[in-house]
Amino acid sequence: IIAEIPKTHGSFICLDLGATTDCKPEYLEQFAYFGATYAQAIKGIPLPKVALVSNGAEAYKGSAVVKAVYDRLRMSPLYFAGN
Repeated sequence: IIAEIPKTHGSFICLDLGATTDCKPEYLEQFAYFGATYAQAIKGIPLPKVALVSNGAEAYKGSAVVKAVYDRLRMSPLYFAGN
């Protein structure tokens, strides 16, 4: 499930809005690539920012899955903004 959420200036694209109840880190990483590709191809954003929703901005916060995804995205070629 994907949704475009409006904000004061523009919008952001939110993926995996509850469709996958038991996500593995590699799935969430794949969603990040999908979202970045969508933003480039459909929205015309040349270098989309990718972020991870967690219970805090710090890298050490969140579940084991969120922490693993953080590490994977940090090492990816995506423009990863963090949590």
